[in-house]
Amino acid sequence: MTRRSARTILAAVALTTVLVGCSSKNSISSLRSNPSPELRGLARTHDEAKNQDALTITDNWRMVSDDASRFFLLDRPSRLHPLVAPK
Repeated sequence: MTRRSARTILAAVALTTVLVGCSSKNSISSLRSNPSPELRGLARTHDEAKNQDALTITDNWRMVSDDASRFFLLDRPSRLHPLVAPK
């Protein structure tokens, strides 16, 4: 291979690299606007955040149910009658 053909091949490769660049689905502007699209917060993905939200909502409804039982005095038997009720 002569120097001229080596230079020609090298120039063709360099030109192709410059013209094509890093071809991907994400452009630089989309990466700059959202560099970590799979994360919802600092450390959780969308699925992890949805799972945590569902657990929190479930726990809150359970606590509301417990609080309502205590408010209406349904969490323990009455102590007003002098006789002990059989269980």
